[in-house]
Amino acid sequence: MDLGMSMTTRGGSEQADNIVRAINNEPEEGLGQIEFFDWDEAMLKKEIDSFRKRYYALPDNDDYDAWAPISDQQLKDMELRFAICRIKAHKMLKGEDLSIAELRNMYPPAMLEEEGYFRRVERHFEWYFDRKYCEFAHLEDYQRLALRNPYHYLDWEFYHKNCNTLQGDREYVYFWEKLSSKTKRLKNFRSAKVSEQERVELEVFYHAVKIAGECTHCFTPLLHNGYNEYLWSVRYDKTRYEDSASLYFDIWKLVAKQKYYTYVAEINGNVPEDEAYEKVMEAVKKFIGKSKSYYDYAKKKLDIAEKIGLVLPAQRGRTVQRSLHKSSWLGGNTKKRAGH
Repeated sequence: MDLGMSMTTRGGSEQADNIVRAINNEPEEGLGQIEFFDWDEAMLKKEIDSFRKRYYALPDNDDYDAWAPISDQQLKDMELRFAICRIKAHKMLKGEDLSIAELRNMYPPAMLEEEGYFRRVERHFEWYFDRKYCEFAHLEDYQRLALRNPYHYLDWEFYHKNCNTLQGDREYVYFWEKLSSKTKRLKNFRSAKVSEQERVELEVFYHAVKIAGECTHCFTPLLHNGYNEYLWSVRYDKTRYEDSASLYFDIWKLVAKQKYYTYVAEINGNVPEDEAYEKVMEAVKKFIGKSKSYYDYAKKKLDIAEKIGLVLPAQRGRTVQRSLHKSSWLGGNTKKRAGH
């Protein structure tokens, strides 16, 4: 199921609400009355084409205005900003936490230039400023920041190429966390019946459609992919973490009068079962690896950007919707994703 396909069926939030109500209350009767389930190919194509007109991503490669090269003065100013970020990060590794203002007083522009803008210290970090993205005038500093360790992520190359904006990443985190809070039934749902599993996942699908409609500054490909990664994450937790934890927890109950010495956990028989299960789960998550999603990527990148002074911290408690009026990069370009 493609999140992008269904976004064309959304007339505000009313359609999504009707679908969720139908699934929750009268699924067999309700689904027959829902638009999208009985479309022919012509109608489906029409709706997909309509959605593509609202597609939002990086501009095409041949859009010169969007990918205008950075000027010499812009490049120098950018290098000065990045140098201070590198110094701040380097000092944080040594336990020093100085403000951007303090660092600017300590390291004047001439010193930063003489030291090669301290590019050499980047190799010690989990992040770097991508030199390719530093060539373009209209990108945000945040878009130029990239995370290392591509093998830790489900699709690092895809994340990096989409080059999301600061507001876009904050919206993506909002999308994922709100979807998680709205779909707790999926996390707790276990059934051998395929039809029941599909019905629950359909509910998740339309929650995703509804929430994605609020995220007008997040690049569309990331939202499409986010729905699939969210389902993968929930399934992984249930099949790998929960099943393994249940197995080791059952073993613990069998030997509860002894100390449970294994590479999983060390729990004695006096620990309450709820607490024992939580300890087993914590241990299982440590030795069973899980690839990281774009949610993990965006969360980590936002955290790093704030800590090194690249961006101002987000105002806590401020909703995504209240900041949607702000223009994102290039005023909301809706062209296809570039291959940068």
